Amino acid sequence: MAAAGLERATDQANRASATSAAGRPARSRRRTAAVEDFSPELHVLGATIDEALPTVEKYLDRAFTEGLPRVHIVHGVGSGRLRQAITALLEHHPLVRRFQAGDAGGGTTIVELEG
Repeated sequence: MAAAGLERATDQANRASATSAAGRPARSRRRTAAVEDFSPELHVLGATIDEALPTVEKYLDRAFTEGLPRVHIVHGVGSGRLRQAITALLEHHPLVRRFQAGDAGGGTTIVELEG
């Protein structure tokens, strides 16, 4: 027996997400949540070059897809080999507009994406 004025939560959510206040289709809550969960910073500290490079490539692809204009890659200082490998990747990556060292210690790289 349903009380007057009560409705299923899914019915109410479907109506609310169908259109925005301007009458345009509203963005999916799922997509918004995914963007909010996506960090503008990638940590590859302690990774080998073979582990880090595919991770960085996938991350750049997703960052571009999510519409981020800039990301930070945290690779640490160490021997510098990981930073050098990431730099070589970024120099020729089609989604990278430019990049620079993110701090004086050289442990991060700031990447500006195309778009």
